[in-house]
Amino acid sequence: SDNVSMASLDDLKTWWTKLQTKLEAHLHRLSSNRLDPEDLLQELVMLAILRVKEFKNEEHFRNWCYQRLTWLYLDYMASSGQKIKPSEATVAAATTHEDIEDEQARNIDLSEAIKTLSEKEQTAINLYLQGYSGQEIGTKLSITESGAHKLLARAKHTLIQKIGGHYE
Repeated sequence: SDNVSMASLDDLKTWWTKLQTKLEAHLHRLSSNRLDPEDLLQELVMLAILRVKEFKNEEHFRNWCYQRLTWLYLDYMASSGQKIKPSEATVAAATTHEDIEDEQARNIDLSEAIKTLSEKEQTAINLYLQGYSGQEIGTKLSITESGAHKLLARAKHTLIQKIGGHYE
């Protein structure tokens, strides 16, 4: 094979079969069993299928799945108006490129990662984690709703880089 290999749907199916139970466990850890993981896992599969050509290998796919699932969960919590406990945010931040077996050793404190953001990004992310909508965040920061969504996207991207180690 050449240097630029791309995943196939068969690869995805094989990798997903190995990973699904671990992702369900990750979601249960995040949510303290407050939600049925099926909807978020189905959304994750659909996103993965759409991006199949972007995955370089199984590790890349696994990294992407853990991080994307964490953000799908945070989005779900924010959109349903549920507050996220700091312990859940910390578990979310512990999502790394390895399987989470030694969670305590790799547990990166989300609050530390947030402190590295700009002041406006910090405010936006903290409001988001408290369940505020993009429109409400925009109003509080005196920017448009679109501006608030762009600010959140930048902040999330930065946090994923900090939390996810070498994952791109």
